[in-house]
Amino acid sequence: MEESIRQKQVGRLIQKDLSAIVQKYPEWFGNAFVTIPVVRMTKDLAIARVYLSTILSAPTPDFLKRINEHNKSIRQELARRVRNQLRIVPHLQFYMDDAQQEFDKIERILAGLSIPPATETEEADEF
Repeated sequence: MEESIRQKQVGRLIQKDLSAIVQKYPEWFGNAFVTIPVVRMTKDLAIARVYLSTILSAPTPDFLKRINEHNKSIRQELARRVRNQLRIVPHLQFYMDDAQQEFDKIERILAGLSIPPATETEEADEF
């Protein structure tokens, strides 16, 4: 389903402000190097699905649990930052963005392939 322009705008606003919160309060995020590649908003803008990515380290098994323990504090800090732009601060749902892990997996697979160079007859057949 395609996101509306307003959903995208609010998602980018929340992404920007949450990124600043991650830098200001790293202890809420397990002191990991966390990035927020994308924030997806529900149609009614009531829920923000925040996708997190860790760089340089793999997340611990309780990573999301620790973040959700600070969900109220994170939302309060977000409310302080967006109070002039949004009437209602959305509820935050955190998810792991596994795009980087998938990229690494594909890179390993491609690096492990052994493709012999084309012979002269194969190259001539291509034209």
